[in-house]
Amino acid sequence: MLTGVHFILTYMCTYECDHCFLSCSPWTQGTFTHRQVEDVLRELQKIGTVEAVSFEGGEPFLFHPLLAASIRSARQAGFKTAIETNTYWATTEADAELWLQPLVDAGLSMLEVSDDAFHHEDEYVDACHMCSKLCLALVQKFPRLLAPGQVYGLE
Repeated sequence: MLTGVHFILTYMCTYECDHCFLSCSPWTQGTFTHRQVEDVLRELQKIGTVEAVSFEGGEPFLFHPLLAASIRSARQAGFKTAIETNTYWATTEADAELWLQPLVDAGLSMLEVSDDAFHHEDEYVDACHMCSKLCLALVQKFPRLLAPGQVYGLE
């Protein structure tokens, strides 16, 4: 039974990792349009078993307005939502909150961090800690967004 769907929102990424099975890079082009996302969401509703959608890439934060609109549309359609990101945008706690807050407001359920030595080399610990710190701050700010037993989920 199909319970979750992963959107590859774009193949464009801030990195070009040798281990990427999607061959994403800064030079790849193309992305879903919001209309295409909404069309797929309507089809997923018809299936009746899908509970969650995840927006990934590439790096979906490169198309932040589309990402926020897609999160909002998925939530309005009744789905839990997730984003997988390499956290390139989390350079300071204030910047990370600036990027994440609109997505939480749109209905983001979970943030999945793809962040390791392959992405940031020596810097990866700082970016990962920045996101973790921000997620904890958001959970304190919006305690209803954390379900019992979830560590990184916002819902």
